[in-house]
Amino acid sequence: MPERMKGAARLLIWTVVALVLLLAPLGLPPFAMTLLTEAVILGLFAMSLDLMFGYTRLVSFGHAAAYGFGAYACGWMLLHTGMPLLFAVFAAGLLTGVMAIGVGWMCTLATGVSFSMLTLAFAQLLYAISFKWTSVTGGSDGLAGIPRTIGPFGFAVLSSKTGFYYLALACLVGGFLVCRALVRSPFGAVLRGIRENEAKTTALGYNTRLYKIAVVAVAYGLGGLAGALYAPYLHRLRPVRAPGNLGTGGDAVAARRPESLAEALTVPLLELDGVTRRYGALVALDQVAMTVEEGEVRAVIGPNGAGKTTLFNVITGTVRPTAGLIRFAGQPIAGLPSHRICRLGISRTFQITALFPEMSARENARLAAQARHPQRWQPFGGSRIFNEAQTRADAALEQLGLSGIADRPAGLLSHGDQRLLEVAMAMAQQPRVLLLDEPTQGLSVEETEQAVETLARFLKASRMTVLLVEHDMEVVFRLAHRITVLHRGAVIADGAPDQVKADRSVQDAYLGGFE
Repeated sequence: MPERMKGAARLLIWTVVALVLLLAPLGLPPFAMTLLTEAVILGLFAMSLDLMFGYTRLVSFGHAAAYGFGAYACGWMLLHTGMPLLFAVFAAGLLTGVMAIGVGWMCTLATGVSFSMLTLAFAQLLYAISFKWTSVTGGSDGLAGIPRTIGPFGFAVLSSKTGFYYLALACLVGGFLVCRALVRSPFGAVLRGIRENEAKTTALGYNTRLYKIAVVAVAYGLGGLAGALYAPYLHRLRPVRAPGNLGTGGDAVAARRPESLAEALTVPLLELDGVTRRYGALVALDQVAMTVEEGEVRAVIGPNGAGKTTLFNVITGTVRPTAGLIRFAGQPIAGLPSHRICRLGISRTFQITALFPEMSARENARLAAQARHPQRWQPFGGSRIFNEAQTRADAALEQLGLSGIADRPAGLLSHGDQRLLEVAMAMAQQPRVLLLDEPTQGLSVEETEQAVETLARFLKASRMTVLLVEHDMEVVFRLAHRITVLHRGAVIADGAPDQVKADRSVQDAYLGGFE
């Protein structure tokens, strides 16, 4: 079916649904309207849960706590303050969202099932409070006689069943529009990244914990708004313990630049001094010292277990060093979180390809480029941000010869193209230092030759500073200006390729000998 016909069909379906919902009070009996009103309220609650689970893969076992909190907050305000219905409903939703910031901060200290269990613990805590705090919640008797107070400025239509239905419908439509705008914004693009590969999203420079806290607050706020509508809809509340939930029932910095030419000439771009990483008795890195100059391509070689990937993890903040100093452009970075180090200007690829498989290659590169935009947090709109990021992303894809497959899902690309795509994502961030962790791993001879040719052209044109881990010595000698050799976590040789190639101990230990 042509895209234009699909769009027309969708518009027709939405028009019919809108007309049915708008005209329902004219033809439905009172009992059916009661059920439809409840369905609309629960639809808003389901939408809030979808924002967390469907778009961010945050499984909340205690999401109904937001519904219960909003219901009790609205019921209490209507009973004890005489606040107009409209104000009480939205105030309860807002209060739930503010409360959820603290919930999100605590729960996002954990991930996976642990996150889910913390939301469940919070729900059970609220259940206990609602059951015991009788002076506020009414205890096991709950709150009865919750009124639908007259709206602001004497506006009384919301007190009727029909008026209340339209209020609930307006909240559902408003919630839908908010969620739709949110997931299509730069903020929403990061949520998709978290859903598909949180570790990669963090490595691109996003503080994923803050994004998750933000989405918990928004989702709980919408869930609380649904609960706030439920209280005056039912006119009474009591605490109900559902399996896994609390409910109510009736009956989500740039690196310092050199200040002078003299400083630029004397300060290495990347410097490691005495860097050590221990895992108990195992020493993965042992007093590693190394300097990388601007524009240099430095290879790090060594057998499996020599500490090469650990070195990358320490530089990028994935792992904290046990001891030693790491400076980037003269600024200490050891111990900083990985997203901050990335935003300073250090980007990396991974030994095992890390992409967002359901996104296209263009979307992968755009999300990487977006991480460097000062307005990457923007929750609504963002077409200008997308366009600027896409321009940098497309340039990186073109440099690596991936423009022809840019619209294909990353998960369907060949392994060689996936490796190049990950390099393109790092390039799209326009880093000052690019860390490549075995970029030709798993490639065939033909794919390796093509990838190396592409990388060689790019490095010659860009003069980018690169730190390269690679087992293929032909690749190393073709690309690297200098080579550092690691053995059991320690540096045993460092120099130009010819010097390392001529070193007999390095030949015997790692290279298998050269004629």
